[in-house]
Amino acid sequence: REMRRAQLCAWLLSVRRLAQRREVGAVSASLPIEVKDSIDGFVGGKYVWGPITAARAHAIAECAQRQLKRSEGLLRQSALAALVARYVHPAVMQAAEAGCVACYTEIPTDDVALQALFEVVSSEPQQTKEVGAMLCAHLATDGFQVEPKYHDPEYSLWRGFWVDKCNRLRLVLRW
Repeated sequence: REMRRAQLCAWLLSVRRLAQRREVGAVSASLPIEVKDSIDGFVGGKYVWGPITAARAHAIAECAQRQLKRSEGLLRQSALAALVARYVHPAVMQAAEAGCVACYTEIPTDDVALQALFEVVSSEPQQTKEVGAMLCAHLATDGFQVEPKYHDPEYSLWRGFWVDKCNRLRLVLRW
């Protein structure tokens, strides 16, 4: 056991030295498989946490969920940025150059960024199902007043609420 402890300390020291040689922003040292197996064996295996309590299991579950939510948050932010850059900014610039203080833009529901936003919203039960509301909140941080409208192809009407067969999302912007 003492030999394992010394071996583990030596491996961790070499990993620390590798990490110090790299740039501060790019510190990612990976351990060889035999080192990981040795650490798991030394600690007691992958699933040994020490005394197993409900609070500890809950903390580990929250940690795992946090990693998933982080990737969903990145997907949400990148999808919002793509929609704003592709549809909103060109319409705003064109209207502003024409001397207008309002405009609208239409986003087809088959757009890849909008589909990604639908996936993120559908995986979050506490979030509203309205992607338009999420876009409005995102644009409100830039000072825009936004009103979403949803196209109902069955009746050829623009509605103020989500329609299941919606094929376009219209954002009416004022500044």
